[in-house]
Amino acid sequence: MTDNLQNSSDQVRSIVRAFSMLEAISHANGEKLGIQDLAKATNLSKATAYRIASTLVALDYIEKDGNNKYSLGLKLISLSAVVLNNLQLVEVAKSEIQDLAKEIGLTTHLGTVDGDDLLYLAKANSNNSIRTTSYVGQRSFLHSTSLGKVLCSYLPLSRVTQIMGEKGMPQFTPKTITKIEEYLLELENVKSQGFAVDDEENEKFVRCVAAPVFDHTGRVTSAISVSGLIVHLPETKLPKVIEAVKSRAMRISRKLGYTGD
Repeated sequence: MTDNLQNSSDQVRSIVRAFSMLEAISHANGEKLGIQDLAKATNLSKATAYRIASTLVALDYIEKDGNNKYSLGLKLISLSAVVLNNLQLVEVAKSEIQDLAKEIGLTTHLGTVDGDDLLYLAKANSNNSIRTTSYVGQRSFLHSTSLGKVLCSYLPLSRVTQIMGEKGMPQFTPKTITKIEEYLLELENVKSQGFAVDDEENEKFVRCVAAPVFDHTGRVTSAISVSGLIVHLPETKLPKVIEAVKSRAMRISRKLGYTGD
């Protein structure tokens, strides 16, 4: 037990030192730093600073030039781009899903895939909608939700299979799809029709409709949905709701720079 605690403490210390080094380089305002500069800025020995810098170079988080000077690496740019894109997405989509909630009288969500999970990025309630337990930042399964179906329908088949294999496909209601073969067929239908329905598959007595949001490159990295009790979202109302969700998703896509059909 003591050895495990010691190893854990050492790992945390290494992570803190690595981030301290990244911050030191970022504070240099574009000037490249040598090992001595990094050691001084992080209060580390030269040997420790060199070991951490070498690891960060190997991971592409920092770069080392021919003069043994260090600067931030391209991987940090790609990571920051993800954050900025999500911030832009939420900013653009928030008013749209709020208007959709008022138009339909149901709860609306914006979600994306994060790792193997569905991640809720935004949520809006109408004055008439039943308050749901979902919240921004919540993680959920992809296989049982309309948002998850839409997002998975645009992922590579191998990635979907990997997610389902690692996360599993638990049965939440009698209607939950729990077999990968059946799920993949469902995804084919979802992609061809441009929307997904969760018909009491994630929660009993709750029905949801989702549609994809395209970014400026034509990729689907998010989706929006409406959710409500089946008494508020009966099958007779589905066609109207589906068109409203698809239309609003396309409005968001246009605002993000999407020019496709």
